[in-house]
Amino acid sequence: MPSRPSSDPKQFVQGAPVLHVPDVSATAAFYRDVLGFTWDFGDDTYAVVWRDNSAIHFVQEDDGPRGVHLFQWVKDVDGYYKEIVARGATVSTEPADQPYGIREFGVRDINGVGIVFGQDIEQVSNTTSGGLDRRSYPAGRSTPRPATRDALRRSTSRSSTRGRRHGSDATDRAGRSDRRLA
Repeated sequence: MPSRPSSDPKQFVQGAPVLHVPDVSATAAFYRDVLGFTWDFGDDTYAVVWRDNSAIHFVQEDDGPRGVHLFQWVKDVDGYYKEIVARGATVSTEPADQPYGIREFGVRDINGVGIVFGQDIEQVSNTTSGGLDRRSYPAGRSTPRPATRDALRRSTSRSSTRGRRHGSDATDRAGRSDRRLA
């Protein structure tokens, strides 16, 4: 497994998806008002929203995004869940510990894009208990296995507003695809 991202990257600093959406302003407003992102750049044809080290770009296109979903790593998944529910978010999957070592929950944006917010279970235990809980992962791993394609599809395909399944290859924290897990 590749090493975790660091705060002192050698080359790549950040990756950001560019979603093609029918209404850029409404989409950016949803990410700002419901998910707590900052919307500091854009117009009706292109916009960027930010939250900490995560950026998402939107470009206007009549056909909405298809075959894509987003995964966002967060430090406190349960805290973020409470925050966005208080802002009026409709949650498609409640927070739950997954067998691949991630606690996660899912929402859908106004275009039907599934967004999963997740945190390593080890970190969840650490943030809730105040101490470090070293859990055992399969095959002697000291870190959780990245989410598999099927697991990500299960967490993002429930309650699709368009009846479509959104899924992609499994990726690690740096966004690298690992087709061996699928």
